[in-house]
Amino acid sequence: MLMLFSSASHADDAYPINQVADGVYYHQGVHEDANETNMGAIANVGLLLVNVVSRL
Repeated sequence: MLMLFSSASHADDAYPINQVADGVYYHQGVHEDANETNMGAIANVGLLLVNVVSRL
């Protein structure tokens, strides 16, 4: 998951990711049919980044 966010964070403004709270991000898709211009980016995507620490 972190790799997905990391690669998206280096993209230009064509795929903006907004932070809602610590570790909670989203991308809001456009309200139109998928086509070549919007490259099919019509979905709303949510990302949760969680730091999991295991105890030995």
